[in-house]
Amino acid sequence: MFSQLFRRSDALARQMSAPLVYERDQYLNHCAAQGMSRKTLRGKARFILSIAECFRLADRPDDIISLAEIERRHYGSEPAPRVGLNSEQHLLQRSAAFGLSASNSAISRAFRSQNSW
Repeated sequence: MFSQLFRRSDALARQMSAPLVYERDQYLNHCAAQGMSRKTLRGKARFILSIAECFRLADRPDDIISLAEIERRHYGSEPAPRVGLNSEQHLLQRSAAFGLSASNSAISRAFRSQNSW
């Protein structure tokens, strides 16, 4: 799937050498089978790569990723902004845009289990 989405060799190499390449590829194939556009698939590929790297998911396959950890990584050490949406609503909205669930361990499960799609 990655070779269909990324034509530049450096972009393709980054995707292929990053953690959880098989799981990310399976997820993107699943999304493609649902009829998602190439542009959407490329965006998802970049997004799930950043998640896999940021949370070191390959190094901690059985860990639960808490909402607090997601917020810490997203907002840094400062508290989440409270304008309009609370932080949990913001995370759910952002995750839903990419078809991901923000429940405690759903992000890591999405990469490890084909059944989560």
